[in-house]
Amino acid sequence: MPCMAVPAPVGPWDNDTIAMTEPVMPEPVMGVPIDICLAAPCPPYAPPPVQTTRGRRKTKLCKLWQENRCRRRRCPFAHGEAEIRVMIADDKQGEEKPWMKDVDEETTEVNALANFMAPNNLQRSQRMAMRDLIQHFVMENIEREATTKVTGQCAVNLDAFDTDLDLVVEGGVDAYPGEYQTRLATVLSTVGVMTCIHMRGDQPFVTFDSCQMAVVNGRWASSYFKVNITFRSGSCPERKEVSVMQMALNKYKTQRAIVPVIIALLRSSSNACAIPEKALLIMSLAFLEHSRTHPSFYNLQWVVTEFFRFYSNFDFRKHEVCVQDTPFPLKEAESDEVVIHDIMCDMNTAGGIEVECCKTSFNGIHERLVQNSVGGTRSLFHGLVSEDLIQHRNRILGEQLPEGTDPASPDQIVVQSLNSLADAIAEPCNISMKTLLQNLWAGKTTDPTEELTPTAAAIEAAARRLLALVKEDAMDC
Repeated sequence: MPCMAVPAPVGPWDNDTIAMTEPVMPEPVMGVPIDICLAAPCPPYAPPPVQTTRGRRKTKLCKLWQENRCRRRRCPFAHGEAEIRVMIADDKQGEEKPWMKDVDEETTEVNALANFMAPNNLQRSQRMAMRDLIQHFVMENIEREATTKVTGQCAVNLDAFDTDLDLVVEGGVDAYPGEYQTRLATVLSTVGVMTCIHMRGDQPFVTFDSCQMAVVNGRWASSYFKVNITFRSGSCPERKEVSVMQMALNKYKTQRAIVPVIIALLRSSSNACAIPEKALLIMSLAFLEHSRTHPSFYNLQWVVTEFFRFYSNFDFRKHEVCVQDTPFPLKEAESDEVVIHDIMCDMNTAGGIEVECCKTSFNGIHERLVQNSVGGTRSLFHGLVSEDLIQHRNRILGEQLPEGTDPASPDQIVVQSLNSLADAIAEPCNISMKTLLQNLWAGKTTDPTEELTPTAAAIEAAARRLLALVKEDAMDC
């Protein structure tokens, strides 16, 4: 069993925000074509108009805001003369959203939803342990000098609770296309893991569900993510891509929290097209680069809302999206297909999505965000995060159990099972099972000529699995 090294805990998203300044339109960003966006330039942040919903009105200016120090999520005081007499939604209106539970007043709702969508420490440990396990299989069965690296969103800590784990195996020996993928799939199938080989561009990769590794170790049964393994000899574009993404994200330590939020909103929308998460990451970085000089850039509510407004009016027919000095270059020819260009791997990550479908999806979410921001609701994301997504997330993270059950760790389940087994053996009619278990613990096999009853055979099989787990724990200790 590979050692499941626990990485350093990943803290919450940066909560640094800056109070709004007077709206001053920025200079155009160098290298960005004027006709990219069909709409007007990014509008400055404006306070919501006077509301007629139940609540109370703001009557005083915020002193912290006047000193550029107000970081309250729902400030009861006005930020500027325009907000005087603006209605504040009553705290009793609506139900608190699950991502807002147990968060402090300084945490913005965007940061709270980003943390809600993120994997927990156990999941991060499982992903690293899976990398170690694949490294073991590769070294023992394919190439001793090969190294397995994490790529994609997991490598830049922008993965969600069910994001795929992308791995790339770098080897020093050239092989014909698909040779190593086929050999790894064959090795995994010998231990009972069913794999598939798919194509990403012109590159084949092996994929399987992590929970299938339960045949190697029962603890994998609680994991839930797909594993995608690519082989490379020589130059590795995936590794270069991680480096470029990390450098870009380092410039936007506050704004990077919008990525998991955007993914959550699009996954919840009934009208949304299935844009891959990698494409959304590229779109987010390109948008942040384009909007970085805007005066509201540190207001995450504005950044999320403007992201959807910008791309709902973006001219996808003429321009593609990528991460480079010019994030929106012209296409070679106009087309109705959205192009989100991965420069390093030279592929379109959008997966053949049509322009109108994409623009409709973004426009629908933008309209709802605007409605929530001026409608007196408690949550910016009211009605935008589906109950199905919340329940799916809770099931995967183990935070929602069937009624009448208590949470139990894998170790507790093993202990409970062993106790039940011990109770069964204690019965006088099962006295012969004691000898059977002693033989199992000593590594002795059952006499093949001995015919076991169905009950004894079932107990023997269960005991073998349980004792294997117990022995693994003993060796780990």
